[in-house]
Amino acid sequence: MAHANVKKFSIIACVTLACLSFNSAYAYGNKSMVSSISINGLSTVLASLQKESDLAVQFPQKMPKPAKPTQYYAYLEPSMSSYDNGYRIDVDTTATCHGIKTCNVGSFSTQKGGQVSMQTDMAKKPITVQVHLVHHQSAYFTPSHAMGDYWPAMIQWVDQGVLYSISWNTPSLKNEQTQLMQMADTVIH
Repeated sequence: MAHANVKKFSIIACVTLACLSFNSAYAYGNKSMVSSISINGLSTVLASLQKESDLAVQFPQKMPKPAKPTQYYAYLEPSMSSYDNGYRIDVDTTATCHGIKTCNVGSFSTQKGGQVSMQTDMAKKPITVQVHLVHHQSAYFTPSHAMGDYWPAMIQWVDQGVLYSISWNTPSLKNEQTQLMQMADTVIH
């Protein structure tokens, strides 16, 4: 009987430690996140999209805190015909960057009928992993990686036939998965 109680206690202790570890990692991410409301031009871009798209117009409410104070600017990628099939909002460090890689911090995009992009490394080993967001929403996280070029961390999920993607150059590679998951969680209702 004593052995069973010790075993039960050990299992409870392990589960508790796992939960505490997860919560502390998630809490750490909260300290490293800031409101996206400070992005210059974001409210104008979102208001414009409200008028031009049949899709729900959204943007993450939080973003990774920059390593140093930085001004960010929103840029709506031009659409070929309309924004009814999707849109992409770039976040840049200059007002005239327009999504160019050298001054782009990240992006949020939607695509009606889109599919998750599963990435592999140069040895063809999968690097995209499944994660779970709020409300048990499945998502797929790809860490930042070099593959002929540098690719920022990305998280993608499909909801009601629409592919949502967040790609972001986080200030800390160690916390990029937690930070992108937190960004995605602010989009999911």
